[in-house]
Amino acid sequence: QIKITYINLPPTFYVTPISPVTFGSLGRTSVFSSINLAGTGTTKAIVAPGASVTLSFSRVTTVIGGCGGCCGCITQHYVGMNNGTGTVFSQCLFSTTGGSSGSHSFSFTAPTVRGIYYINPTATWWFSCNQFGTPGYSPTPANPIAVLIVGGNMNGCINDFTVTTPTNVCTAVVNFYGLGAYDPCESATLAQTTGLPSGAAYPIGVTTNTFEATDASGNKSTCIFNVTVNPWKCGLPIQVYHIDTTATEAKVKWKAGSGCAASTYELRIRRELSPGVWAAWSGWVTSSGPAGPPTWTHQYTGLIPSSFYNYQIRSKCGGVFTPAINDWFFTLGAPPPLKKADGIVSKYDIEQLQVENNSSDYLPANLVIVPNPAKDFTTILIEGFSTSEKTVTLFDLYGKLIFNVKAGVNDNLLELELATLNVHTGVYLVRVSDGKKQKTTQLMIER
Repeated sequence: QIKITYINLPPTFYVTPISPVTFGSLGRTSVFSSINLAGTGTTKAIVAPGASVTLSFSRVTTVIGGCGGCCGCITQHYVGMNNGTGTVFSQCLFSTTGGSSGSHSFSFTAPTVRGIYYINPTATWWFSCNQFGTPGYSPTPANPIAVLIVGGNMNGCINDFTVTTPTNVCTAVVNFYGLGAYDPCESATLAQTTGLPSGAAYPIGVTTNTFEATDASGNKSTCIFNVTVNPWKCGLPIQVYHIDTTATEAKVKWKAGSGCAASTYELRIRRELSPGVWAAWSGWVTSSGPAGPPTWTHQYTGLIPSSFYNYQIRSKCGGVFTPAINDWFFTLGAPPPLKKADGIVSKYDIEQLQVENNSSDYLPANLVIVPNPAKDFTTILIEGFSTSEKTVTLFDLYGKLIFNVKAGVNDNLLELELATLNVHTGVYLVRVSDGKKQKTTQLMIER
């Protein structure tokens, strides 16, 4: 079963040798089997820095045809470790002109620096073991018989994680744990297929890294994780203003503030039905453009004439949003209506006809007020009045009218600013009526 694992060490790939391991050099071939590193019974072990480590294995060495060009030469095979700066240990296994076999067991001290270390074989044509000193070993996996992980632990795929860019910088150098491919039955390779490597400068936003391990039989395993980079500061929209306001349209313009550039700008809008009574916010939408720099634009259409609107704008940098900037505008009055005497029926007449032919009498009426009791703000959800205009009224228990507003077909979520309405602690009644049915419920105010 092929697996991808990570270790909490500096970024690196590592390979896991598969027992038995065959090593051929200087006319001799040694086969290492029953490899047991640090008591794990495998070719891979994790130990603490400076720990005492045991290594045992069986070996069978044979002479290949031609003897590598020197059948009478005395040959030595060794195993050892190089930490990148020098030899950690070296063990001579035999010194002979022919073949040999044996079981080997010895101990060595692990490096004190956390990292990945390979136990590699090597060979010499000397008269005896170590005749001219300790032979050299590769610090990289050159036909290794075992791999030692110092100061780490082993897990599955890397979890998604988030980093923040340094001050005044809008990228982040991201390092992640070393990854390795492991198959207990055969060799495996590991390759990154998407994303950026460890140690690269990652942009603001989400980068998806994918690593794929493949064994000698073609079996595959995948590790996928997301790296989210947040900015040290996401630039607020500045110099926000509106222009070209008509009865049904308006443009909003702005510039980018200091900090990292926004990936997108988002806006939402709501309409005031009566002082202190607002229709629900629209959803956040991405600015329509054209985009800057230096100036960005968003076009509002389908507005209602002679209305007061509150809009908000915010920047998005990757997965981070800035606080919203508020502004307001009035739409102009509607143009004179078309005369029916001219034989023209207006869009409004058609909508009225549709409402009359699609009665909402059968829809259950309901009012939901949240929060209730309320202190500063509350929201009224209107249900069962979604096919016609309706009147929404608030009055106290003495019958004093607080407000009376006409709500449109789609105005079924109203927000009340209680301070603006100048109401005090007490019980109030909210009533909705469309002329055919009505619903009344209590609102408790605690101020």
